[in-house]
Amino acid sequence: MKFRLFGIEIHVTVLFAVTVAFLLTIDRTGILIPMFAAAFLHEFGHIVAMKLFNTAPKQIILHPCSVTIVDRFPSHGGKSDIIISLSGPFANFIAALPLYIAFKFTGKLEFANWYAVQIITGAFNLIPVNGLDGGRILLILAGKAFGSQRAVLILKIVSLLFAGALIIAGITLIVRFESNPSLLFVGVYLAILNIIKL
Repeated sequence: MKFRLFGIEIHVTVLFAVTVAFLLTIDRTGILIPMFAAAFLHEFGHIVAMKLFNTAPKQIILHPCSVTIVDRFPSHGGKSDIIISLSGPFANFIAALPLYIAFKFTGKLEFANWYAVQIITGAFNLIPVNGLDGGRILLILAGKAFGSQRAVLILKIVSLLFAGALIIAGITLIVRFESNPSLLFVGVYLAILNIIKL
């Protein structure tokens, strides 16, 4: 399936559509719809910023576990790349505000869930790990301060330390408190993402 958004061709692969449909079918918590909405809004924020800086890609291909950006125009570097990286989390934080207000006025937990997912999505993507917006920002800032080669090394070290800390914290919570393994999964996800991206 293909459609255009701001002149950019969005290609949804069959495997992506099947994966989303399957997850929505087995989800009994109702949390996946807010998560997909937050992810869409996050990427929409990036697309708007890329269009503003004339660096938008010709095509975006959605896969089950990744996104392929085809023929992105060269970035201007520096501030514009930082703004583009921040635009996704910013879109999530902006969307969270009316949801929080709606929750305060109505007391409905659905609004609280949507609000929480927006905040978590925005904050998660600001973690300074390779593959996330925070990692891109760290790379840009470190590149300006120390040069591109050292910046890549700094990003690798910070990414691995962050992922390792989350894995250790996740294992500790499981062993000591028989806690939910979510933190461990996040750490493993970030470690795998780091290995793939590096």
